Amino acid sequence: MVMKKNCKVIATYFGPRRYFPRDVKDTIRLIKEVVENEINTDPGVDLDVILVNHDFGNQDVINFLNSLDGIDLNRGKLTILNRPWENGTGMSYSSYNYAFEIYKDSYDYWFFTEDDVITILPNYYKMAIDQLESDENNAFIGCHRCELEEGVPIHAHSGCGLTSKKFIEKAILNNDGSLPYSKLPMPEEVSNLVKSMDRDRFLASASLRNWYRASEMDGEVAFTNIYSRIGFNIRNLEIDSHVVKVYQQDNPYYL
Repeated sequence: MVMKKNCKVIATYFGPRRYFPRDVKDTIRLIKEVVENEINTDPGVDLDVILVNHDFGNQDVINFLNSLDGIDLNRGKLTILNRPWENGTGMSYSSYNYAFEIYKDSYDYWFFTEDDVITILPNYYKMAIDQLESDENNAFIGCHRCELEEGVPIHAHSGCGLTSKKFIEKAILNNDGSLPYSKLPMPEEVSNLVKSMDRDRFLASASLRNWYRASEMDGEVAFTNIYSRIGFNIRNLEIDSHVVKVYQQDNPYYL
């Protein structure tokens, strides 16, 4: 019997954000916590983790990430990818697509999450695989508020959850050759504020509104809603325990 191979893709970005982490220092602190969690939490299966950095050209960030590349985790290895800046397009959802394009022939099951949504439940990966495979119409098992909301198509927040290579390929086939993400570039003046780490002016920029909206609808919503759109199920992981620790401010909350 051929053993299935499993991976987890964590999207990160070290530039200014609306909430925590606010800057490079905060994000380094968060990523250290993320990696510590991947060392200490047993996912229930052998699992490699791919950390994808949306790279805007900060050498301190690259040096820090290089120090993590290849370390041993609970039941696998950590791989670092630095995705080109590409005018700030795509946010986490383009990073997910980037990882799949590189490693699509290496793994059978894929779990996606952002750096500020940390999976804390022991055995979560095996539980998600079991639920995915329990119904041939299940295409995505979400771990962060995967539910129908008024006025918004059903989707997994942060794209957080598990699917298989088979369903990813179906999504790509129905989405012009890639997983869904926003193709709208960040306004040039805002991109320059990211590179200079000018958070105050970044947050004050009125031109970010359309970019954020496109990133939410064409990225966060579309990334998992596509499975519903092509006729398959998106389900929450069926367990009462907390699955993820979510950051927005310094103090996290649990779901």
